[in-house]
Amino acid sequence: MGVSINIAWCLYRKSNNFQISQIEFRTIVQVYLKKYSSAHKGTGRTPYEIRYDKMDYHVEKIPNNKRRCCAGRFCKSSIRIQCRKCDVGLCIDCFLAYHTKNL
Repeated sequence: MGVSINIAWCLYRKSNNFQISQIEFRTIVQVYLKKYSSAHKGTGRTPYEIRYDKMDYHVEKIPNNKRRCCAGRFCKSSIRIQCRKCDVGLCIDCFLAYHTKNL
């Protein structure tokens, strides 16, 4: 990130008559990044109490014909079904193992 800001500062200096120091430029960039960027927050893992309680697991289609990657440890399948309770994409082969502490 530091190299990118340094390059941006060099380009700014070449293209503008109004000059500011590199520290001032970095401060401005920092303010704009804090103001306009948002960190992507994932949904996180399914709590063990829910995942392993052996109750109410339902396979459902993922809405809008979207695909997800299977959450199985060694599985790389692209699937269209998920566990409704855990909100985790799982292929049929990994579904039982995921809910019985085998993954």
